[in-house]
Amino acid sequence: MVAKGETLGGIASKYGVSVATLKEANDIKDDRKLIAGHVLVIPGGRKPAATAKPTAKAPAKSKHAATPKDDSLWGKLKSSF
Repeated sequence: MVAKGETLGGIASKYGVSVATLKEANDIKDDRKLIAGHVLVIPGGRKPAATAKPTAKAPAKSKHAATPKDDSLWGKLKSSF
C-alpha cells in the first residue's frame, strides 16, 4: 500500500524494480498522481528490507522504596560529612 509521501522511485528502489515496470504494471500514466492508500502491483519484486523500529525500554524497577531527598539544612549538613 502506498504511504503518504512515497514516490514511485522510492517504491521501485525498495522492491528492486524499475519505475517503468511499476508504471506499466499499474497503468500509471503520470507518476505525480500516486495516491496514498492505493495498492500497487510489484511484478517480480523482492521483499523490502526490514527496518528496525526503536523500542522504548522500560526503566529498571528499584528493589527499594523511594525516599524523599532531605533538602533541609540538617540534611545538607549531614551529607557534607
